[in-house]
Amino acid sequence: MQIAPAYENVSHILLVDDDRTTLQIMKPVLESPERTLDLVQDGEAALAAFRARRPDVVISDIGLPGMNGLSLLHAVRQLDLDVPVLLVTGAPELRSAMEAVRLGALSYLAKPLAPVELRREVTRAVHLSRLARLKRELLELSGRTDG
Repeated sequence: MQIAPAYENVSHILLVDDDRTTLQIMKPVLESPERTLDLVQDGEAALAAFRARRPDVVISDIGLPGMNGLSLLHAVRQLDLDVPVLLVTGAPELRSAMEAVRLGALSYLAKPLAPVELRREVTRAVHLSRLARLKRELLELSGRTDG
C-alpha cells in the first residue's frame, strides 16, 4: 500500500461507477496535472484499488452491483477513517442519505452533477484529505520523539 506524503502536489482520486458512460463523462471533468484517476466499475474492484494505492478521495455511485456504494464506504472506513468519500446517486433517498452520513460520507450528491459542483466537492475533499494526512504524520513524528 502506497500512501503519499501530505505535502505531495498530486492527488489521487478513486472513481467508482458501474456505468462506463458516467465514468467517461466524469473523467475529463476531474483530470488535471494535479490529479491522477483510477476508474473502476464495481465495489470489489474499488476496494482492491483502495488497498493497492490509498487514494486521497473516493467518489462512488451508490447503486453498484454486488458491493454497493454504502457497503464500499463501510469497508473503506474499516481501513481508513480519514479518506473523504463522496457518494453519488441517480435515485436519492432519505434512508441512503442517512446511512451515508452515519457511515461518514463527506458528501451525498445527486446525479446529474454539474461539472463545477463536482470539481468544488473534489477540491474540498482533497484539502481535507491532505489536512488529515498531515495531522497523522505530525502525530507519528511526535510519537517517535516522545518515546
